[in-house]
Amino acid sequence: MRFITTVLLLLWVNYISSQNKDVYLRDFFSSVVHIADSIPATKTIKNKVYEIVLKDPKNGKLKNLNRFKLGTGFFIKKDLDVYLVTAAHVAKNLSINTKLTYQSRDGEKKQIIISELLRENTRSISWIIHPKADVAVLHIPLDIIETDFFKSLHY
Repeated sequence: MRFITTVLLLLWVNYISSQNKDVYLRDFFSSVVHIADSIPATKTIKNKVYEIVLKDPKNGKLKNLNRFKLGTGFFIKKDLDVYLVTAAHVAKNLSINTKLTYQSRDGEKKQIIISELLRENTRSISWIIHPKADVAVLHIPLDIIETDFFKSLHY
């Protein structure tokens, strides 16, 4: 009887322990973001870059052909500083209109645009790109960290 009680107790403790790990993983993944940006498709002819435009043969309407830049990243925190980390090949062609999709701590799907992570009137993204590794880092200003966006993350 003691053996069965001991085994049941160990199973119960293991179950509770696994539930705590699940909460930890959910908190961890709330700092992971999906990065998506749409940029015009281009073609270089005789050293001149052209945007590719599609023309509807029926009505003559023009439509830009876009390429999509997709990637993943995550937020990390060191002391008071927060950074967005991604691959350098993803970061190089992103615009300030790039969308970041993430899951908040309470499980809701949310989006934010990179421009909302920058100071007002910033027209470009100041990535710090490692010279050899395929890693890029964006420092988030302290006043931006105080927003509701960061309060919904666990980093």
